[in-house]
Amino acid sequence: MTLKWLEPDEKPEVFWHSSISQEKHTLSVLKRGEWVPISFDSLDYITCENKEGCCGQKKCNTLKAHSHCAILTDKPDIGYVYGVGECHYLSTILLTSDHIAIEKRPLPIWMGEGTYDAYVSTRSFINADNESLGLVQDVNLRVGTAYALARRTLPADD
Repeated sequence: MTLKWLEPDEKPEVFWHSSISQEKHTLSVLKRGEWVPISFDSLDYITCENKEGCCGQKKCNTLKAHSHCAILTDKPDIGYVYGVGECHYLSTILLTSDHIAIEKRPLPIWMGEGTYDAYVSTRSFINADNESLGLVQDVNLRVGTAYALARRTLPADD
């Protein structure tokens, strides 16, 4: 027996994205869970600053390159860069040990002389030379901003 179902006739027109993967369609690298584009300088033109040399001759003393930052991509840019937030916290795991015992303790002065058995249940940190043993992590998380893009957009009107 096979089950039949009717596929919906609608096609999604709006898609949700995260700013963490906003630059994934560019030439980019994955750094700390976020796609970071690889940019380079694209040469526009080179100028020559003429300065007078000896004997009144003008010569090109300094070449100056003019360029702009470029990024390779396979899709059109949406024209806006959504921010990526950061969440910072410390995570600490310290080693402890149990101490469970019955100790002989002196009676308080107002009760007279003698000792009594005291039940002791404590936890203590395991220490090295100058600090407790364990693991302390300084964690920085990158939190993306959710945004929606439509497949088709209306043309701009002046």
